[in-house]
Amino acid sequence: MNLPIFSQAGHFKGKRRVPMHSHPGMELIYVSSGSGSIAVAGRMWKVSQGDLLVIAPEEEHDQHSLPMLETFFAVFLADAALFRQETRLLRTDADTWVVRWMRELDELAVRREHMLCAGLLIPLLQRLSALEQRDDVGNGHPGLRRA
Repeated sequence: MNLPIFSQAGHFKGKRRVPMHSHPGMELIYVSSGSGSIAVAGRMWKVSQGDLLVIAPEEEHDQHSLPMLETFFAVFLADAALFRQETRLLRTDADTWVVRWMRELDELAVRREHMLCAGLLIPLLQRLSALEQRDDVGNGHPGLRRA
């Protein structure tokens, strides 16, 4: 398993439209407040506070924000052995670690601490995988269960 390669991170707040685009790597979009919609490869995903949208590499996507939406995002390359490479919506129920690490990725990216960002991606991706596994076996928090 190779370590992830960090590309970029940041955040958006308030009403805005992010035009259709894609990345060679994956993107995580965490919704810290509000609601909106994100189109990915022709499918519309409705997102709200506590949701984390995983976007697979090369999938075209955009974002339509309502006035109070705030999102944090991270773009990276990762080995499929480290993190599943498919688009999906995770209901994290505002997991403390996910929230903290998405915010820290943004702060570190502003400071151009890209190696630290790559290092922080490892526990974040492991945490997201653990939340998904717990959801898959039905023993997780009700907020993490699929509808």
